[in-house]
Amino acid sequence: MAKKPTGRPVGRPAGSTDALGIDGRVAARQHADAAMKRLVHLMTRSKNESIQLAAAVEILNRAYGKPAQNVALTGAEGGPIQHEITSGDAERFTSAISGIIARAAGEIVDTDADETKH
Repeated sequence: MAKKPTGRPVGRPAGSTDALGIDGRVAARQHADAAMKRLVHLMTRSKNESIQLAAAVEILNRAYGKPAQNVALTGAEGGPIQHEITSGDAERFTSAISGIIARAAGEIVDTDADETKH
């Protein structure tokens, strides 16, 4: 089960039922044949091309899954992505890490003045 940033679980536990004691997937599967017949009916007999297309897409998604989305991350001319860290970035990073460590240790850090108070 997924957890919120607070560490508490989110949503229903796996295998639980709804308020009426019904497993939603089981209930949905009981209507799957009728739903598929309706999609085929809409795809083949609707006079609205948008409805025909939407029904066809739903049928294809169920038969073959949604198409994969390929994402290519490359730098200039297809090479690797270049990262540049400036001294200002390094200083801000060091200050942030120092603050995190200090807070974990129970200290109060004034990041503007770079002074640690106890």
